[in-house]
Amino acid sequence: APSPPWGGGESPPGGRPPAARGGGGNTRLATNPRHSARAGRDAAEGEEPFHGSEPRPAEGCRNSDLCAAAITKALARANLDKSELDLIIISTCTPDYPVPSTATIVQSNMEIPECAAVDIRSACCGAMQATITAMQYCRTGYYRTVAICGCDVGTIFGNLDKDSPTYCRQDKVNACMIGDGAGAFILRGFDKEAGEKPHGIEILYSTMNSIGMGKPFGMYLPLGGSCLPATVKRCEEGLQFFKHDYRGVLEHGPELYLRALQDMLDNTEYELNDINIFIPHQANGSISQIAEKLKFPAERLFNDFTDNGNTANASLPIAVDELVEKNELPEGALVALGAAESTKWLYAVLLLRWSCLAGENDAKLGERDPLYARLYARALIALASFALRVQKLKKSLMG
Repeated sequence: APSPPWGGGESPPGGRPPAARGGGGNTRLATNPRHSARAGRDAAEGEEPFHGSEPRPAEGCRNSDLCAAAITKALARANLDKSELDLIIISTCTPDYPVPSTATIVQSNMEIPECAAVDIRSACCGAMQATITAMQYCRTGYYRTVAICGCDVGTIFGNLDKDSPTYCRQDKVNACMIGDGAGAFILRGFDKEAGEKPHGIEILYSTMNSIGMGKPFGMYLPLGGSCLPATVKRCEEGLQFFKHDYRGVLEHGPELYLRALQDMLDNTEYELNDINIFIPHQANGSISQIAEKLKFPAERLFNDFTDNGNTANASLPIAVDELVEKNELPEGALVALGAAESTKWLYAVLLLRWSCLAGENDAKLGERDPLYARLYARALIALASFALRVQKLKKSLMG
């Protein structure tokens, strides 16, 4: 399956942006800049991120504003004009309004007279879901150029009033954890029959899955949908704020990452030790423990949680953009993106073959680990998954 982001300061010879290729597909992802705001992190440190007494975003920091800024930067980096966009997909769980869709507002803000515009309502897995969805349009040739933007402004939905009768520990956890931001990809199809040569970052594997049947929400926003329309009484009960079973997330979240990695390894020729860098969705401060449990080198686990917090839909696009800007990965490196979403227990994964897109990089790939080391790493994932299931079974039998 085809392609994710590239972001480079220069276009290749011929003036066309680098193309991300897919196995037999016809899609390229042109770029991945980001635009982020950190009102939530300031709030955790006691600063006031909002205007007035009501929680609302500062001027220019609405969800649609951040999306428009990120997509505009992506187009500039890809050397493409906004008139070339056929489709805009916005993945978010904190839209400007229930209706109209945020994508249509972004289109309007960018002054694009006509194009298709769609929202995907999801959280931490949303950007991966949007990318995989866009790939299908590009591979079939239905659309040629698609802008994907993951964006959330979750700080607005956090209860920061410690004197509120509904304030509790989970509100404090959310205030310290949630960040605001947006990250954009441009996905573009290419026509090999017309002589277009695939190049750029290649997607080697992609999948998404939902395993939450029968499980309670790990995190959710009660108010505003058709189940609980907004009323004064419900606002007084604090239902307009995120509810977060953070203990349940810490207990069950690792299983989602393990399932994502297991799916990837089962369906590709690679082992865990072949991965040059693993980028998990930056859910919380315990991300570093993933490397510990899998005996995966800590320096090969991407972690920017202390800088950006949990930006939900924007997390993985922002992480990829940071890798592009650092330009330290060798040509051909394997990069795995793993998203784990606790709202109703979903996961998604992309495996990328990296291409150096921000200037020259002469770094060479190291030799592949010996067979016994690769088998050992695979066994560790299987054992970790088994241990988690046994732990859950014991808990259910005892409780």
